[in-house]
Amino acid sequence: MLPQSPSSLFLSATAHDKLHHTKQATDLYKQFLSVANGQFPDEEWEARHRLLTLEHTK
Repeated sequence: MLPQSPSSLFLSATAHDKLHHTKQATDLYKQFLSVANGQFPDEEWEARHRLLTLEHTK
């Protein structure tokens, strides 16, 4: 099995986020940020801000 691409990680994170699966969304956003390496600035900004928001909803 191939590792997930940054794009698929972000897509999965946003899907879990919309479904209010906080733990899965948080994990996937963090995985996305660890592999994005500045290649997706808009999505990285969104992921960072969603992580902040999700941290406050715990």
